[in-house]
Amino acid sequence: MATTGNTTAVPPPQVVGDFMTPMRLGLTALFGLVGVYLRYFINVLFIQHWGLHSFWSSFTENMIGSIVIAIVYVAGIENSLLPVDVSYALMTGLLGGFTTFSGYALDSVKYFDNREDGMGFLSLLLPPILGWGLTYLTLYIVRRAVAG
Repeated sequence: MATTGNTTAVPPPQVVGDFMTPMRLGLTALFGLVGVYLRYFINVLFIQHWGLHSFWSSFTENMIGSIVIAIVYVAGIENSLLPVDVSYALMTGLLGGFTTFSGYALDSVKYFDNREDGMGFLSLLLPPILGWGLTYLTLYIVRRAVAG
């Protein structure tokens, strides 16, 4: 990583290429299926076998996803240690099926890394606040509609 004064500059990501290649689409679909099944089996393990609340399975999946996306981003995108198609398929497919929190976390951190603090705070705070509010409001509206 390049150093400028007292700050460390984030290296530019590798060129992403064409997003619609058959290889990238196929790998993303395959890894997405794997991510969905991993999430399902972790939920079954936590809830049915260990008798834990579903919060703990979601929390664990989100934390694992946050670690994995950071590893893939640095290794694959920033340092080209993985083929770009594999990197994006892992981040979008596997982690998209496993947890979307990892993408949210990475996007927020990247804004702060790039000294875009306003977007960083917006990215960090707006989705959970607005998402919670929209879920609450939608539940209220749909429950009233269903109840008649």
